[in-house]
Amino acid sequence: MKPFRFGLARVLSLKETQENQARLELASVIRAIGEQEDLQRSLRAEQAKSRKSIDEDLAVPGRIRLLTAHIDALERRYEQAEVRKAELHAERVRREQAYWDARRERRMLEALRDRKRAEHDREQARKEAGEYDAFVQFLLLQAREEREDGSHG
Repeated sequence: MKPFRFGLARVLSLKETQENQARLELASVIRAIGEQEDLQRSLRAEQAKSRKSIDEDLAVPGRIRLLTAHIDALERRYEQAEVRKAELHAERVRREQAYWDARRERRMLEALRDRKRAEHDREQARKEAGEYDAFVQFLLLQAREEREDGSHG
C-alpha cells in the first residue's frame, strides 16, 4: 500500500508555526496589559499612602508640599500608564485578529489534508479490493481448470 503524502505538509507546518507565533505575541500583549494594571494599582496605593501622610503631617508645611508634588507626579505616571494600556488594548485586538486568522488558515489546511487522506485511503481500499477480486477470480479459474482436467483425464 502506497503511504499517504500530503503535498502541502511544509505549508501546514509553516501555518502551525505562524499560529504559535501569533499566540505568543498575543500572550505577550496580554501580559503587558496586566503589568500596566499592576503598575496603576501600585501608583494608586502610593498616592493613598502619601495622602495619608499629608493628613498626619499637617504641622510640617514643607513636607506637605513635597508629598503633594509626589502625588501629582504619581498621577502623571498613572495617566501615562493609562495611555499605554489603551495602546496595548488596541494592539491586543490586532494580535487577536492575527491569531484567529492564522488559526483559521491552519485549520483549513488540516481539513484539506484530512480530506486528501480520506480520498487516499478510499483509493487504496478500492485498489486492494480490485486486487483481491482478481486473486479470487484467478483461484476460481484455477479450480475450474483443475476440475476440468480431472474430469477429462
